[in-house]
Amino acid sequence: MFSDTESRSILRLLTPADYVTLTNAVCGLAAIFLIGLNHVEWGVLLIFAAILGDGLDGLVARSGYGNGPFGAKLDSFADFLNFCVAPAVLLYHTYYQWEIITQLRGPDVLTSIAVTTVAGSLVVLGMLRLVRFEVLKGNERSDYFVGLPTPAASIPITLAAFLGWSPQVALPLTLAIALLMVSRVRFPKIRGALILPAVAGLLGTIFLRDQYGDLLPQLLFYGMVAYVVAGPLLVWWREESVEPEPPLAS
Repeated sequence: MFSDTESRSILRLLTPADYVTLTNAVCGLAAIFLIGLNHVEWGVLLIFAAILGDGLDGLVARSGYGNGPFGAKLDSFADFLNFCVAPAVLLYHTYYQWEIITQLRGPDVLTSIAVTTVAGSLVVLGMLRLVRFEVLKGNERSDYFVGLPTPAASIPITLAAFLGWSPQVALPLTLAIALLMVSRVRFPKIRGALILPAVAGLLGTIFLRDQYGDLLPQLLFYGMVAYVVAGPLLVWWREESVEPEPPLAS
């Protein structure tokens, strides 16, 4: 006998939030294809669109249009594609091409090994981060993440490659961020007053780059660096500022 879930059409099992998540995954897949075709700017814009969509599907779910059987798992698969695989492809594409642009006769062996290793580490550690999140989801606090979340991690990595920074800067930066994803360092969830500047930075980078050049991408990059550095301090300060409840009188 088939269970109720097995007997129903897969489309009937999807919620509105799931359709938003699927749209995000299509953005990530299209970004990978476009980067491979050397349309890097469009690929980067689609990665950023997926970041905005990742927040939107959560909003739709919290509004009562989620809670389907696929939601959490589908979101993790989309995050893996959008924020681990797509930035890794961008990284590999950018810095393999960078060696050719410098008019070397062939890609330097050590640099090629470094690019491959760092891009692969981003994919593997991102996968581990998402699996840990799924396993520990029921035990995690609602006001912080354990380890740097993949959407936040993808922003500085994507911007460093997009802005054409040297591999001597971009590769160590990427490796450090990948390690932070699987660390036990706690980062605050972006909500409330933090949402507006984050969304403004992403939208500005997408729509206003022709007017302001690299200014907005650079501001977004340093804003994310500030989040990575100051976020754990904010979590620690919040916990220290909470007064313990007085003991019950005997």
